[in-house]
Amino acid sequence: MGWYKYSELSTFDDRNDINKRIRDFKKIVGKLEYLSKYVYQNATHARAVVKNIADDKIMSSFPDIKEILLSAHEKALDSYSKFDLLCKEVVEMLVVKIEDMEQERKKFIEEKLPQRARERKESNE
Repeated sequence: MGWYKYSELSTFDDRNDINKRIRDFKKIVGKLEYLSKYVYQNATHARAVVKNIADDKIMSSFPDIKEILLSAHEKALDSYSKFDLLCKEVVEMLVVKIEDMEQERKKFIEEKLPQRARERKESNE
């Protein structure tokens, strides 16, 4: 599901795609929170993991986040604290996106599903 489909959920497939994206983003948030601390122990590995996250297909729809991750990748060996700050910045951005998607999903569940149930009930009568 591309970024253009986020304007409105209309089917269960859209909802399932949103649920998958939320799960994926939560995994990335967990990894980045860990890496922001782990960089002080092993910067080379933290740098490689951030590069993998940036190159992941999920990030292709979010060039602003990808740019920050690539910047963190460049800074990992030079400035641990800068890497830490950049990872935390991406975490904040992803948390906002997760909250937006959860809000959209909640709106779909509360508005669309009851409407569909009424339409099915009326068509069965």
